[in-house]
Amino acid sequence: MFEFFNHKSNLTSEPAMVKVNNEYLPLADVLSSNTINRIIALLMNNNKSRAIIIKMHEFGITSDVAIIRNFIRCNWDALERLPDISDDNHLNFEYVNCGYKGANHKCPHSVPGDPKPFCIIKSLYNIPYNEHNTGNKHHN
Repeated sequence: MFEFFNHKSNLTSEPAMVKVNNEYLPLADVLSSNTINRIIALLMNNNKSRAIIIKMHEFGITSDVAIIRNFIRCNWDALERLPDISDDNHLNFEYVNCGYKGANHKCPHSVPGDPKPFCIIKSLYNIPYNEHNTGNKHHN
């Protein structure tokens, strides 16, 4: 079970944290190659998260660790009872109100030099923006 969350304190130099079986750890301590492969495989096997990863690749976010970190920031940033990845590999998505979702809001986690530094997650639905549906270059 993985419950990802952002923890701002002086307890760790890394704000990205994970609750793994009742133990709280910095994300960096958990990201072994086996864990990275497991998370990426789970994300790629889910239609919603696969579409987000494809959009991340289009925006230049291609390393597995960068994908996981960005996915956590945008989709799994709150500490709650329901695990983000359950022991039976079920993904539970949550709405993260980062303050940067919506039209023309530049995401602070976009890649430097990104020609489209806007949120790639459509507000409230955690699905990627689809310009074919709106004809617009930015999120609604």
